[in-house]
Amino acid sequence: MQPASYLKALKTTVIVNGRMALRTSRLQAARDGSMALMVSTVEQAAARLAGGFLQIVDHVTLRELVAQVLPDTEVGELEPIKSLPGMPSAFASTLMKFWLSDIRDDEFVDSPRIRAIRKLEAAVMEVMPSHLMRPADLVSLACSRAAHAPMIFGEVRFRGMTDLHPVWRPFLDVLSAGQKVYWEAGPRRLPELLSERPSVGIVFDEETSPDILGVSCASDRHEVIEAVRWVRSRIVAGIDPADVAIATVSLQTYDDLVAAVVAETDVAIHMTSGVPALTTRAGQTAAALADLMLRGISQKRVMRLFSLIGPGNGVLADLPLDWDAALPEDAALTDVKRWRKALDRRPSTVPVADIVVPILQLVAKGAPAAADLGKTVLSAESLAIWERALKDGPASAMDRTLRAIKLDDDVNPLSNACYMSAEDLAASPRKHVWLFGLTSRNWPRRQTEDALIPRHVVPSERLDPMPLSRVDTVDFETIRRTTEGTLFMSWPRRDGNGRQLGVSGLVPPEARTDEGMVYLSRSRETAAALSETDRMFSRPQEFAATKEAEAVAATVRDWLSPLATAHDGLVSADHPRIAAVLRQVQSATSLRKLLRDPLSFVWRYALGFKAPEYEDEPLLLDARQFGNIVHEVLRRAVENLERHGGLAKASQAKIFEAVADARLDVGGLVETTQPVPPTLVWIATMELAERFAKTALLYPLPDRKDARSFAEIPFGRPAKWIREDVPWEQDREVRIPGTEIRVGGIMDRLDLVQNGRKAYSVDYKSGKTPEGVEKFVLNGGRELQRPIYRYMVKAVLGEQVEVESALLYPLTDTYAPLPDTGEAIDLLARYVALARDLLLEGSIVAGIDAEDAFSDTKFALPSQADAVYLARKEGARYGTLAGLTDLWSEE
Repeated sequence: MQPASYLKALKTTVIVNGRMALRTSRLQAARDGSMALMVSTVEQAAARLAGGFLQIVDHVTLRELVAQVLPDTEVGELEPIKSLPGMPSAFASTLMKFWLSDIRDDEFVDSPRIRAIRKLEAAVMEVMPSHLMRPADLVSLACSRAAHAPMIFGEVRFRGMTDLHPVWRPFLDVLSAGQKVYWEAGPRRLPELLSERPSVGIVFDEETSPDILGVSCASDRHEVIEAVRWVRSRIVAGIDPADVAIATVSLQTYDDLVAAVVAETDVAIHMTSGVPALTTRAGQTAAALADLMLRGISQKRVMRLFSLIGPGNGVLADLPLDWDAALPEDAALTDVKRWRKALDRRPSTVPVADIVVPILQLVAKGAPAAADLGKTVLSAESLAIWERALKDGPASAMDRTLRAIKLDDDVNPLSNACYMSAEDLAASPRKHVWLFGLTSRNWPRRQTEDALIPRHVVPSERLDPMPLSRVDTVDFETIRRTTEGTLFMSWPRRDGNGRQLGVSGLVPPEARTDEGMVYLSRSRETAAALSETDRMFSRPQEFAATKEAEAVAATVRDWLSPLATAHDGLVSADHPRIAAVLRQVQSATSLRKLLRDPLSFVWRYALGFKAPEYEDEPLLLDARQFGNIVHEVLRRAVENLERHGGLAKASQAKIFEAVADARLDVGGLVETTQPVPPTLVWIATMELAERFAKTALLYPLPDRKDARSFAEIPFGRPAKWIREDVPWEQDREVRIPGTEIRVGGIMDRLDLVQNGRKAYSVDYKSGKTPEGVEKFVLNGGRELQRPIYRYMVKAVLGEQVEVESALLYPLTDTYAPLPDTGEAIDLLARYVALARDLLLEGSIVAGIDAEDAFSDTKFALPSQADAVYLARKEGARYGTLAGLTDLWSEE
């Protein structure tokens, strides 16, 4: 049964260009109550005539097919580069351009490059689903069914089209031969193809006359900010958001900027090109997994991934919320073995290890296991992004391919303002438009060669008959002629590197005159701020009244002041926090900070400042970390020897065995508690620590024949547990004479001889021997262990005990006992009392140790502190700490 012939007179088909124009035209048809009207793109119309469920292969699907076949397809001279990141996209783009230009199979057959492209094309065709077709094949099939076109389409109108690719022109010819076909050009320039097709009716509309204004902005980001401000002002003025658009041709330049600025405001703006995947939680989760897979396991990377997935979700469904409570904060945990060791230390974390370790074992397989890793770890949304990145390039380039992925936003383009390409805007005009990026460099864009087919292989006009420069020019003219209300044209004055930019030649002369152009400053006051931050930024007087601005102004005044100020560290007298810290037990390290850098003392012990660990796997350990390792090896080795006859009676073989055992124990512990260097460097570091410990324990100290030795002996602190192998009560208080300052710590080694009537206190030093160490008493406040340890031993064991307190540098064979022992503790007490009084007075500023390049609190000082701040405030600092400066110059 044939359909009634009059139906073809009732039907109308409108063919538009692009997804945005398709959605807009369908909405308008619905609002107008149109009947028997079909709106489609040229691709959809050809597929409709071809019949069945056929359709053209789209670019996304083509890229996936190319990614599937490319590894196993020999592509001739392109073989060496086919595995590079982005090659599936490059091959797909070239193939699509090749097809749209309608190059026949018998053209350019002598070119090796074209033969390579043809091989890839054949491989793609083999795996292409049966319902998908190349454009030329679809057009050929549609043309063979031309007799059905009048009944299917009725009257056909090409609306808002700039041009038509060569592959679709036979389809236009078939349509115009059997029915009425109109080209609704509006005020647009006619393409050349219509001059050869007189049967196509042409419909013109009057050109609009928008209010044009040129806008000169400071930078491309400033352009985006002004454009979004303008969108907000239009909406506030009562204009329908669906009539407002901002557009450019340089989407790659502006996409990230627009996404960032739109995120700051509450104005709904649809991004037709999509939002960067990495701005979403799902994208960040995929990126965190890629970072972990490509750069290796570390605690920071694992924490980031698990926090994004969220304990209790997906693969972490059974992971408790406090799963990481038992992990040492500074431990790098750079391999699966260390994670297993760290999680197996406590029975409560063993179930956590059963969840975490299998994931890390899969991660450790690296890029070859990327597909399985994504399926195991990621949610459906993140997995879609992950798999798309794998199709766009090799797993080893995942971090690059993820950056290029865009996702649809949730903003309805039909009822909200839009950010779109100039091509979409030309096909779907709006009444109020802001065009940005109108520089001589960007608009129109320069014509470039195809990535894989250079112009000497196929002439550019043949491969790309619609070059970017011509399309951009035509789109600009179209937008200018179809915008009914206001048309703003903006350009940045300088690029990101500070280079001056020229204005595009497309900008009309009247938009460059003083009357037709505005020159905008980045810090100008605006009536329609895009956010609270933007409002404050553009209104400095209003911002100046806020507490934040007052604090900034005070900071600047104090920075310029030659005197010590609150921003330099001064606080009110008798501050309770300072008094509380001074009541705590002090160590030799904290007393050094107190004497040589009071500000650092307060930061570290009153406020808890701690230098951040920037590296997961440092190349070398610093001197402090190495010293801690050496001391722990010595402590364990001596404790072991004392349990088996004592250090003094131990043979060299026994000492070596004890040190080797201690090294293994300490190495395993450190690996799970702090960042350690790469394996070979770490092994060498531990070998050096073992050699150091052996040298220290075998060093020929005087008068030790019948000595009883102790190592790592605590004193002056409340004990977590009571040790039996110490010569005193370890929680007994020890106060510096004449002060209320209590001291405590851990003595490296103590030897008691002559039945306890004589004691040797030894502090091991793993660094270089300072010049003149034999003469030092306090060494400017740097070296306090010897006087403190001597005084402590006498205070605890009795004044009758003769004490020699010394430093031992085993690597340089230096033994340095404390000289002038009667004066040292009195000198220390005097300076400690002075420093305590300064702190209680509130006189807290940076001392001489702040100038040390290795200061552990330098990160809290102003930037470039050595060159600027410390030099500027040197007089004020030294004047505030008068008295302590005398110590700094003493030996």
